[in-house]
Amino acid sequence: KRSSPPMHLASHLSPSARDLIRKLMDRDPNKRLTAVAALQHPWIRGETPTSNIIEGSDRKLSMYQELREKLASGIFAALVDGDNLRNKTGENDNREQSLTHLLKRAFEVFDEEGKGFVNEADLGRIMTKVTGASISPADSKDMMTAAKEEPSRSSLGLSLSDFSQLFSRLSQQHYKKGDYIYNPGDDGDAMYFINSGKVEVLTKKGHLVSILRHGDCFGEGSLLEDRNYRITAARCSTPVDVIRVSKNDFDRYLKSSSTKRSLKLKWKARRLAQAKQLIRLQSNLTKRQFLRNEVVYHEGDIGKKSMFLVDDGTLEVKHGGETLHKLSSGDSFGESSLLFQRPRSSTVVCASASCSLHELSGADFFALLESDPVHARALSDMCRKRMFHKAVKSYLLSQKSGLGGVELVKAFHDVDKDNSGSLSLSEVRDLMLHMGNNSAIPEKDLRELLESLDLDEDGIVSLNDILEMSKAFK
Repeated sequence: KRSSPPMHLASHLSPSARDLIRKLMDRDPNKRLTAVAALQHPWIRGETPTSNIIEGSDRKLSMYQELREKLASGIFAALVDGDNLRNKTGENDNREQSLTHLLKRAFEVFDEEGKGFVNEADLGRIMTKVTGASISPADSKDMMTAAKEEPSRSSLGLSLSDFSQLFSRLSQQHYKKGDYIYNPGDDGDAMYFINSGKVEVLTKKGHLVSILRHGDCFGEGSLLEDRNYRITAARCSTPVDVIRVSKNDFDRYLKSSSTKRSLKLKWKARRLAQAKQLIRLQSNLTKRQFLRNEVVYHEGDIGKKSMFLVDDGTLEVKHGGETLHKLSSGDSFGESSLLFQRPRSSTVVCASASCSLHELSGADFFALLESDPVHARALSDMCRKRMFHKAVKSYLLSQKSGLGGVELVKAFHDVDKDNSGSLSLSEVRDLMLHMGNNSAIPEKDLRELLESLDLDEDGIVSLNDILEMSKAFK
């Protein structure tokens, strides 16, 4: 009787392949690899280098894996930049259907004409954007070949079924209801896309701050920031299927700066929403009611300060007697003067028949921020952008100008005194003078403001950064 498999018959294979065979053929069923474990083996996932045993096979296999890797990065970019799944379909936790939806979302980014297939030109167009390098027709053809498991009868291109085959090679995991995908303090070693089910995001103290559904992604924060640990928990409120993207794959996929920018903007928006939800969960909120034309606070107030959450109604934010923008249910205001210790920069007045608010005192607000520094940074980032947005609108009003996109472009060029195409520290300081009581801004705060405005993190504040930021305040 053999105590081990006849590995001499596999001497032409790589060490990783032989390791897989040995573990699959272990005579002890308790030590033998399960099907699930086998799928995670480095050889199956293509993570181990090949040995030059079969002449030329290492080069061919390496090229094949590289092409498939590029395509996987393209799918990743499509998932990050694609339209939110729940904007197009109703909620459905069916595992097979939601997986099809998720794949279809990526597929339709490639097949923008709705042909029903992805051709070489589609691959070249998307992959040029993803990699930032021009993809030649020959490269597109090679990628097409690499994407197909077997020659297709049709010469049109990749079908949704072909996409499914490629996508199936990415790591998919299933969790039961009540399972924790990760906990606060865990290593941040991956991010996830939800195929089906719901995932609850909880703070370290167990507060529910977000519910994520199929099509959503999560876990990218610890990969995008310098920290490499989790600050929240991810708990499955239903059975959940996810696509796991390891940190190594994540870093490779983010060779596209546009993908990183989109992902970071979505993550910051979600983190801000979680911060606001955390405030709403506080037990020391005071309910406040205002009638039409009643003032919540006046521009220049320096007395007792609080921040507010809008439950119902519409409020107008005024500066110098002119309305800058309006607030409605779900919005918050008053944080800036607390965080930056300044007089109120605007007057807020109830503009509907009645306005229902919740008030959180400054002391309780700061106590909350001290207990949760990450969400505190999200609020600070929002407040800095809000102050800048008010300053821009104040400048436009001082020029007797409108407040639309064309006027915003003009304001940018007016402020850009040296015509460099970007805003400098001194130019932003001059613009902030239009905030009146907030004119004396320390250089430290100005530098943090510049950093917040640089949305694409290219080291400059461009017109595109300003236009993108303004969308959040419409």
